[in-house]
Amino acid sequence: MAIVWKFRYDSTDVTMQATGDATTEQWIAAVSRNGEDVEENISLFIDDTSDNALATEIQLFDDLILRVKRYRENPSYETPVWLHAKRAGETGERRALVKQLSYTLTSGGFTPDARQSKQSMQLSVVRGGYWEETTGTQYGGLAAVAGASVEWDYTGAVTVAAHDVVGDVPARMGVLLFVNATEPLDKIYAGIRSADVRRITDYTSIWECEDGTNTARGADDAISEVDLSSPGSGSGAFVVGTPSASDTWEEYFSINIDDVYGLNVPSYYNAAFGTFLWLLRCKVGAASNTFQVQLRWGYEGMADADYVRGPIVEVTNTAWDYAEMGVQKIPPRDVKALTRATLNESFEGLVSVQVWVKRTLGASTLKLDCLCPIAVDEGYVILKEAATAVSDAIIFCQEPAGRAYGYSFLSTASVVKICTLDSGAFALPPGDGRVDLVYTRDGSSVLTDTIEVSSTVLTLYYERWRTLRGSE
Repeated sequence: MAIVWKFRYDSTDVTMQATGDATTEQWIAAVSRNGEDVEENISLFIDDTSDNALATEIQLFDDLILRVKRYRENPSYETPVWLHAKRAGETGERRALVKQLSYTLTSGGFTPDARQSKQSMQLSVVRGGYWEETTGTQYGGLAAVAGASVEWDYTGAVTVAAHDVVGDVPARMGVLLFVNATEPLDKIYAGIRSADVRRITDYTSIWECEDGTNTARGADDAISEVDLSSPGSGSGAFVVGTPSASDTWEEYFSINIDDVYGLNVPSYYNAAFGTFLWLLRCKVGAASNTFQVQLRWGYEGMADADYVRGPIVEVTNTAWDYAEMGVQKIPPRDVKALTRATLNESFEGLVSVQVWVKRTLGASTLKLDCLCPIAVDEGYVILKEAATAVSDAIIFCQEPAGRAYGYSFLSTASVVKICTLDSGAFALPPGDGRVDLVYTRDGSSVLTDTIEVSSTVLTLYYERWRTLRGSE
């Protein structure tokens, strides 16, 4: 195995080897603490056949400097410059994005004792803090599936076998491709859960409203809507909320972890832990009505006034849709500050989510189907305003410098719409993991609609490391 030490853009290499015209005299690779850029100084010695040939070698670096500047100023169009490296006994080549590049000539030149066609120089390189694989890895796809919340195993089999994410930091998602299988999708919520952080096998992504405890203001529906409301133990049921008066906050129902994960099963509770964006699938009974809804989190037995309160969200839609009810962690307590030795884990079965409602306009009811918590603590992406046609796909992509984009993409390879995008560190953690998907067509959630994640040679993620890649 040979040393690899070069700059690359497209298929062009500027090589600095242990032998050859440009020789690396000294390079100590810096280590980033948290992915921030690092600066490195690299000593080079160029020994060529003539001064003209020497100038050609140096001009290669001038060209690299120009290309780095162009990409920094226009990363959505220009070609990036990468720094590639592999030690002599290392199996895997790796690369890091070059952010800035400059050099200083340190010996040789127009002096009486100048060595003809020889030059020492010092490169200053600012690069991305992580090294990544050079070709990318294909993730496992998801066949068309329906549901209020759908689990996607991105580590599943692609062609031969399943492949957990390797590396020692989360992998950069290059291209993620969602396919409209039945209807044009307009909104997609995606949240990452990794096995390193929580139990992924016992996680429940749908909290059925009818599985909770109703108050006088809430009642399970008499006629289930099998095709329109969530599947599960409620068989398509939902809660019908009937206010006692207008402009009055009232609790309609509450759901405990035990209602979702089973009574007194502490071993399952870790699957429920994390920080989530809470989505409430709901609709009003008549177009002339307006409701305000609020989620509140705490422990059963606490006074209502002591629950943590989420934002107040207005609901006017007459078709099933998802209301964004705020971000809150489960459990509400800090398990490190208030430890399990002090408060046993079985207590977490009392974690409770309350749904409070106020009708501000009209006289009808509010229908409440389910809560879908989307994990946001390990990375998430929200794509909106994407729907155009059934034949279109929705693409999330992230360029090397980290900027993310969302597009509606026609099968004939043309962009037809630029999506509204909200993304937070959407990268795939090392090891096994899942992504939970909640999605809607324009203006409504119909659960016979399906979503598909396409796995092709163009849909890739890039595994990353802080230092050496080794044999991974």
